[in-house]
Amino acid sequence: MGKYFVKNKLLFVLYVLAVPCMSIASVLFSYSMAPLFDNATYESGKMAMHAVLIFIILAGCDMFFTYIHKIVRENLRCEYLTALKSDTIGGILNMNYEGYRKNSPAYYISLFQRDIARINEDYFDGVCGVYRVITNAITSVAALLMFNPWICIVNAVVAALSVAVPRIFDKKIDEYSEDASNKASEYQSVLSDVLNGFNTIRLFSVVEQIKKYVQNRNISNEKSEKKRIVTNYQYSYLSQIFTEVGYVFTLVFGVYLVLNGKMTIGGIIAVSQLAGGILVPFEELPALITGIKSVESVKKKVMSFINTKKMADETIESKALDTDIRLNNVAIKYEDNEVIEGVNMTFKPNNKYILVGESGSGKSTIAKAILKMIPIADGNIKIGGKDINVIDENSLYSTINYMQQEVFLFDDSIYNNITLYKNHTKEEVDKVIDEAGLTSYINGLPDGVNTKISGNGYNLSGGEKQRIGIARSLLAGVKVLVLDEITSNLDAVLAKKIEDAVFGLKDVTVIWITHRITPDTMKKASEVFVIRNGGIAEEGTYDSLMEKKGIFYSYKTISD
Repeated sequence: MGKYFVKNKLLFVLYVLAVPCMSIASVLFSYSMAPLFDNATYESGKMAMHAVLIFIILAGCDMFFTYIHKIVRENLRCEYLTALKSDTIGGILNMNYEGYRKNSPAYYISLFQRDIARINEDYFDGVCGVYRVITNAITSVAALLMFNPWICIVNAVVAALSVAVPRIFDKKIDEYSEDASNKASEYQSVLSDVLNGFNTIRLFSVVEQIKKYVQNRNISNEKSEKKRIVTNYQYSYLSQIFTEVGYVFTLVFGVYLVLNGKMTIGGIIAVSQLAGGILVPFEELPALITGIKSVESVKKKVMSFINTKKMADETIESKALDTDIRLNNVAIKYEDNEVIEGVNMTFKPNNKYILVGESGSGKSTIAKAILKMIPIADGNIKIGGKDINVIDENSLYSTINYMQQEVFLFDDSIYNNITLYKNHTKEEVDKVIDEAGLTSYINGLPDGVNTKISGNGYNLSGGEKQRIGIARSLLAGVKVLVLDEITSNLDAVLAKKIEDAVFGLKDVTVIWITHRITPDTMKKASEVFVIRNGGIAEEGTYDSLMEKKGIFYSYKTISD
């Protein structure tokens, strides 16, 4: 995390210089109090006016450098957080499918909303605060030594004890901080589930049950956070006690020196100010150190994503792959349970294939294995004669694209959702819009292709979203489209239009996954694979499977 302080080297240097300037200005301001009060006490008018002038000038300098320090620090914070967030989202996007899906989207949102916020408040402010405290202490100690070494030594010892004694809470702080972070992530996940499942909750009349479930997680989250904050406060309170002891000693000993003629009234005021330059910063130090230590687990969590190995550079043209796809004796396991066993399939370039079967038969699992979204336990998958394990993901995904029922759309224009912010000519975009069957729809919109999509496509029909997804894939230049139940939620008329558009695509291999058996669509396939219980039960053309009167025939009969 320290490397982010020097992302902007100029700001970092300015901050390093601003802190000692502020400390020196503060010490000189404290020094100016002695002659000011002494001359006022002993009624030396001319000297008093001179002292007042110096006091005003140094007070102005103190305020000026304090202001500069804060402005530079906030600019440094801006650069720090911008770089940290950028690297974090970059690291998450570099993850493979298997790694990404170990956590829910709410977990990653919590990473930004809570964990990076904690790093900002506890680590950034803590590191800046420790540097400021140590710098202030050094300048104050040097100045106080010139006034009275004994007062300086006693305050330095008290300040050191205020840091050392509360360290007994270190282990608890680490433990409570990690627990609070985990509880917050869990609560965020629950809230995400509840809000996404609003319709289900209302339709099944389980509002009270869900409220109770959320409240239990809410209580657990808040108790965990309270425990962390209370422990931090106990740490800080011990430091405050030591600070009070230091102040009491300074004032009592100062009064003794004044009574014995060894210090002036102005001197005791200046000394108390300088002592504050040691005690007050060191009162902050335990809380600052606690904050820094409390985010160790959070820092490790964030850094684990930042350090994700970067995939191949997307700005480099991906290698074109031969689109001949072969699955050889493929087996896939979930938690030691074999869900796909001994599957052998061949998909030849530019042909159209259909995988049909009941829900849970293994159709989608086979598709995800082809795209390296899930690992295979046995056998191999080859594309253009190359094992998919040696094909980089950019080359793979520039060749094969996968679409599911729900097409994700950004809160942006139709144009940007099709191009995904890459540069394409108008002719290229118009071509894929036409191939996806979107031309008449877009021409009927007031803003055309620049129409804004809101709320992940809430202002679009299911068919329009699917067509945008198809156009997006075609524009990316993919040669293989894997379409997983994309028309299952559409009415028959709209589904037919989408199917006609897909099976009418030229120079593209289509792998269509469905549980519906519609003769018109099935007849367009070069080959139909019937998937059952994790294996291939039957394969052939629509007509040959119907003539066979086996499993496919029974599916067709039932669907009729």
